[in-house]
Amino acid sequence: MSIKSICTFITGVPYSGKSIPAGVLHHLGVYMGEFKFTPDPIYNRHDYYESAFMADMNGAITGTRSLPGAIETIYKIFNDEFQYDYDHIGKNSLKLVFNEYRRRGKYNWGIKDPRLCLPNLLPSLIDIVREFSDVQLIICERDFDEILQCNIDEMAGHNMPKKYTYDYLYGYVTGWKYLSDGIYNNFSGNKMKIDFREPIDNYKLFVKKMADFVQLPVNRNTEIFLEKRLENINNGN
Repeated sequence: MSIKSICTFITGVPYSGKSIPAGVLHHLGVYMGEFKFTPDPIYNRHDYYESAFMADMNGAITGTRSLPGAIETIYKIFNDEFQYDYDHIGKNSLKLVFNEYRRRGKYNWGIKDPRLCLPNLLPSLIDIVREFSDVQLIICERDFDEILQCNIDEMAGHNMPKKYTYDYLYGYVTGWKYLSDGIYNNFSGNKMKIDFREPIDNYKLFVKKMADFVQLPVNRNTEIFLEKRLENINNGN
């Protein structure tokens, strides 16, 4: 099958900053799906830019729609107890999505969802997508302690069971990091690592870099989006 489109995956450890490049791609004109999530007033005051359809379909099957579900899944992966592979959960749902995207004539499209892109499943998913599209990969990184604290805060905010201790969540974040690094290092296509341990000093250059990566022209709306998003982050929002 000839390559007729480009798909960009955005993944990484939860709370690693994936919504920023996903939002940039959306404003550049990359089709990121129909995102219908209401921003969380505590943990994420902005749009997530995740495909609600993909997230709901895969999250319901794997039990990873919520953060506690994702935590349990990471532990099952490392204990060799994870019972799903993409032969089981991905092919039918992906075919539905691809057919819908093709029906809409979407050439440049992307997926950002930590549950969808569970690192142990991502290689199989990429192989399936390559039947339809050229595939690019973006992996986000952020300071480990900041990511860990975000997960601790969310668990506390939702009054989760006491088993989600510091050590438990430390193992979860460590596991995600290990799997994400493996995906990035073994990915053979066009890829980009965005490291939020360093500040974005020039939002215009960041937008230009992202635009070049997805082969789309820069537009002012994208620059305005990123400028405002960075202002909110710098102001603690």
